[in-house]
Amino acid sequence: MSQAFLIAASQGENNALSGAPIADQARPILLDLFKQAGLQPQRLQEIHWCGGDPDYWLTSLIHQVGFSAEIARFQWPVAPLISHFVLQNAARSIETGSRDLILLSQVSGERVTALLLASPAAVGRYNLAPRARIAACFSIGLDSKQRAGSPEAFLETARSVIEKNGEDLADVHLLAAERPPANKAVNKGFPSASWLNSSVRGGDYALLHALVSRLEEEKQRFGLLLSTGPQSTGLATLVERV
Repeated sequence: MSQAFLIAASQGENNALSGAPIADQARPILLDLFKQAGLQPQRLQEIHWCGGDPDYWLTSLIHQVGFSAEIARFQWPVAPLISHFVLQNAARSIETGSRDLILLSQVSGERVTALLLASPAAVGRYNLAPRARIAACFSIGLDSKQRAGSPEAFLETARSVIEKNGEDLADVHLLAAERPPANKAVNKGFPSASWLNSSVRGGDYALLHALVSRLEEEKQRFGLLLSTGPQSTGLATLVERV
């Protein structure tokens, strides 16, 4: 099972009408993230920024925050499933040992959310305190007999895929998605789960942050982040509170 840990999360606003450069607006969000974690920015090996085009400001931000000059940096356009895919890819990179510390950030509307992921080795080396573990990552496709793009159909398929992987669905306490079913009482095979408040805005990373916060508040173990795309496909990430 994956051993990528969520160490910290930070949020703030990106006001395009303020005239302030996005790098200046993002800087305090990232500095708060590292303050929470108790980690120096130069320890980071990789940064992924989803949204916030154009990308010329990212180099300026790297210098402002104090990242290593060798850090690998990527900016991804706004498109369905990209932020969730980047999350899963980062978790797999940590699981395979190719990375120890990765920063993920997403701009969605006026909300910026930053997440810090770490390996067990980094947790021990820098005395970090994990909040949650990325327990499992799934890619999910709907077959031709199911309603394309239906949140209900996707949820039912996700249940089947996760169950076949050997996970105990009774342990899943909370579900989060930007497009939840219209009838949230219908959870298709997750008997103990409820839906995260639909008022959460800011994309997949804001949902993940809210999901983990709710698990902590309610002292529950597992939550599930769900995202659907336009081609009858989607992603599901199982998160375990530490």
